[in-house]
Amino acid sequence: MATVNLAKDYKAALVGEEDILDGERHKRKAHKLDLTAATPDVTYTSIEMWIDAENNRPLKARFFAESSRLLKTAYYRRFQLQLGAERPTETVIIDGLDPQSVTLMRFSDYKARAIPDTWMQRDFLPRFQPE
Repeated sequence: MATVNLAKDYKAALVGEEDILDGERHKRKAHKLDLTAATPDVTYTSIEMWIDAENNRPLKARFFAESSRLLKTAYYRRFQLQLGAERPTETVIIDGLDPQSVTLMRFSDYKARAIPDTWMQRDFLPRFQPE
């Protein structure tokens, strides 16, 4: 999920505006986007995403399988200045099949670096060795 390339792999359509609770449980006005797969080899067939209407930060996303079954829900929170922009430093991921299964991903010390395109290919994952 952290390596999904939304701009490249999906086509977005603005659905409207909604009031939602963000990852900190604060009420926010958000633009709702429907993202549909632009290519057949993407991880998720469709994604619903809510973007903060005030500052364009991602707030929440729901990721769906080809069967339209909810696979996971993500909340983006704790935004900090990283690499010259406000970025989430935590993502809370709730399993769509077992909502009691929750993963917290924390990000820190963002660094820009060039990586080979092959690292982003699914077939490369078994050979990946972090530095």
